[in-house]
Amino acid sequence: MNMNERELIETVVGAAFEVSNTLGCGFLEKVYERAMTKEIRLRGLRVKTQVSYSVIYKEQLVGEYFADLVVEDKLVLN
Repeated sequence: MNMNERELIETVVGAAFEVSNTLGCGFLEKVYERAMTKEIRLRGLRVKTQVSYSVIYKEQLVGEYFADLVVEDKLVLN
C-alpha cells in the first residue's frame, strides 16, 4: 500500500486503538504484539516481527536491537 507518513501513522494508531479496545488490559506483551500484527495486516499493510538491527558505535558493533514490529519498512514499533 502506498501512503504518506501521516497516513501510515494514523492507520497504525487506529490499529492500536482497535487492539486495545478489543482485548482490554491484562495480557502479556506477546499477545498484544500478535494482535497488532494481525490488525495491521487486516488494514492492508506489510508488517515484520522481531526485526534485528546491528548497532554500530564509532565503527564497532556494540549489540543487536530487536524491533517488535516494522510496518512498511518505515515505522518501528516497540
